[in-house]
Parts: sequence; structure tokens; C-alpha cells
Amino acid sequence: MELALSIYGVSKAARMQDYSPAGTMITYDGQALPLNSCFDLEVKELKINRSARTVWTKKTFKNRHASGLRFI
Repeated sequence: MELALSIYGVSKAARMQDYSPAGTMITYDGQALPLNSCFDLEVKELKINRSARTVWTKKTFKNRHASGLRFI
């Protein structure tokens, strides 16, 4: 599921890989999200608009990363 992150007013495209009431795992291209960074997450198709915090990040391929997010 495609989603948009808003980090310090800058939008970043990502893909939701897993979802639970407590958080989600996302994958995205570009720079890794710093641990403990807070931002807004929006998934229009699921009517999700939540704040989240990065709890883990790992590089998955060249310029691609995965991050675990906890809803706050």
C-alpha cells in the first residue's frame, strides 16, 4: 500500500509492508529515517492519518531502506 510521510514539511513516498494497531513497517528509497524521529504518516486509501516515531531502520538494497514505526 502506497503512503506519504511528512517529515519537517517535506513529503516522502513509501510503501507499507505490514500494519498493526501499534505501528507499521515501511520501505522507501533515499536516506534512512533517523531513529526516534517523529513525523506524520498518511494512507489515503485506508483513511489513516497518524503521527509515528521510527523505532528501527535497516538498509535493504543500495538506496532502499525499511523502517519500523510506532504510532504515537
